[in-house]
Amino acid sequence: MDARPASAPAIPRGITVASISEFPLEWAVVALVALIDIIWARGVGFSFAMSPRDLAGLAAIFAVGLLFRTLYRDRRGSLIAEFCALTIAAVCVLGVLSYLCCATSLPLVDSKLAHLDRMIGFDWLYWFRVVQSHPVVLPGLRALYGSIALQDIYFIALFGVVCDQARLREMFWVFLVACLLTFAISVFVPALGTFETFRLGDLGGYLAEMKRLRHGGELHFDVGRLAGVISFPSFHTSLAIIYAYMFRRTGPIGVLIAGVNLLMLPTIPFIGGHYLVDMFAGAAVAGVAIVTVRYWLRLQNANRRSIGGDRDVLGRAAPTSDHRGTAVAMRMTPDRIALL
Repeated sequence: MDARPASAPAIPRGITVASISEFPLEWAVVALVALIDIIWARGVGFSFAMSPRDLAGLAAIFAVGLLFRTLYRDRRGSLIAEFCALTIAAVCVLGVLSYLCCATSLPLVDSKLAHLDRMIGFDWLYWFRVVQSHPVVLPGLRALYGSIALQDIYFIALFGVVCDQARLREMFWVFLVACLLTFAISVFVPALGTFETFRLGDLGGYLAEMKRLRHGGELHFDVGRLAGVISFPSFHTSLAIIYAYMFRRTGPIGVLIAGVNLLMLPTIPFIGGHYLVDMFAGAAVAGVAIVTVRYWLRLQNANRRSIGGDRDVLGRAAPTSDHRGTAVAMRMTPDRIALL
């Protein structure tokens, strides 16, 4: 009889960044933005807080990803959960940054933006009244405008299931660059939007926040309940273009997403309270962000080839099929998936 003891589970020799995260560089950038937020907020007398429930939810999602990665060795679950946590964290820290940029309070340029609309023949108030005169279509327009959140959820699920880490990373960086460009422009071209210009009230639910930021008052904010406080450029327009681009080469899915975003575009001035020129600027931001990130990723790929082996610029080995789900996912492509 073989008296050798049963083999014990392998004990990891050490914990590395690559062993606990699929997106270490992206988390580092989120931490850097959070640090900028803290320093800037303290300097101008702002305070931000995140409720224990929201913080616990974010930590739980990240923990689920870590369990999938280390215990179950299921890369699909790991990618979906971690990128979901990364997205929530990025939205929070960038939301705070947008508030700080709005509070710089340079003179408003609404009158100039409205004048530009008139110069190109766009009568915003006329078309707003046309839309309002058809209340039957308003719920559909609002649903299209709000579909960005659903697109984000589906994007994470789809590209997580097929283990396309590269597409997820590309989305993070395009989103980040678009945000930073939008915030930088908004500092020098501040506007409250058409709802304020035409005295229609706070139809979008953000004017009160924008005015409080510009004129002072109670400057304590809940990170989990931040509103969109950037009017120019239109970030909703940027996101519509970015999602249409990020779902490229996914067959019928990509066509459907592009169609939804194409239908969404006409809703942005009237549901979001934007000037038409806001949308032109938002489209330009999306284009610059996409081109910039594509160029950067191309340099990354060239660098990876130059260092040899199947490693990225951080020196991490590419994931192998010892993770359950990876081998299957490698045979799956988004254009073969009609529904999740």
